[in-house]
Amino acid sequence: MSKENDYLATSDLERFLSRYQDIVSQGDKAGLSAMYHSSATVAFPSGNDLTSVNYRVFAEDVAKTVELGHVVQETTKNLRIELSGNIAFMRVDFELQIGEDNFEGTDFYTLAKLGTEWRITQKLYEMHQV
Repeated sequence: MSKENDYLATSDLERFLSRYQDIVSQGDKAGLSAMYHSSATVAFPSGNDLTSVNYRVFAEDVAKTVELGHVVQETTKNLRIELSGNIAFMRVDFELQIGEDNFEGTDFYTLAKLGTEWRITQKLYEMHQV
């Protein structure tokens, strides 16, 4: 991939992340469905276990939180993107507000460019309350 193509793909992924964060803050299940591949998983460590669910469960949880009137606002503190052709890895260090609670954490996304669109294939995250 050329440096120009890498730059364009990186710009696309930065916009993708911004759109993703907007969709999450709106609790938009249909919007999230457009960003995840149908087989995508969302996972996080929980004690000695790894909780892993299809993205639809995650989308439903986000939507319910917003429907209950809670603010869900994620802000990127640091972003790292790595590309290899039509696959990408994003590390997003973030601050997150859910209702009155504040968190810091890190998302690791794997993505695939399918046709002309990027899709999340997996999200692995960890966060802690601050």
